Amino acid sequence: MLKKWKWIPASTIADPAPEKRALRFDFCMGGESTEQAQSACKQQAKLTCG
Repeated sequence: MLKKWKWIPASTIADPAPEKRALRFDFCMGGESTEQAQSACKQQAKLTCG
């Protein structure tokens, strides 16, 4: 998935400036069922980045 990701800069001027961004990637694996994994992932997505 990350290899397919394309960066689109916020600035489209001819001489772009460097940009810093923080990206959050949540990975949810495991559990006894798909429903349990999806529930855990939803809970994880509610947490703040820090």
